[in-house]
Amino acid sequence: MPLTASEGMVMRYLQANPVAAPNQIASAAGLQRSNLSTLLRGLETKGLVERHTSADDRRGVMVRLTERGAKNYVLVPPGVCGRDLQGGGQRYEQSRGGAQLIG
Repeated sequence: MPLTASEGMVMRYLQANPVAAPNQIASAAGLQRSNLSTLLRGLETKGLVERHTSADDRRGVMVRLTERGAKNYVLVPPGVCGRDLQGGGQRYEQSRGGAQLIG
């Protein structure tokens, strides 16, 4: 099951940050919040992420990888992602490609 480059960025971020708020993911990946919502819905449909109500603020939502997402994700190299999601948000040249799930 191939992933788009944007889906790969989100998966890569969640590998490094197992539980994150959507605004954190959007900021790190350089995505608009509305685009991220659509993207997360697709990743949920694929069984890779799940959204839960925040324990701290019942109005908030937290995103985390499912067991399937954590086990099957192949890390996307930074050059494919277009952004360094673990560090200072340094931009990289976007290249063609994406991530691939093992199973």
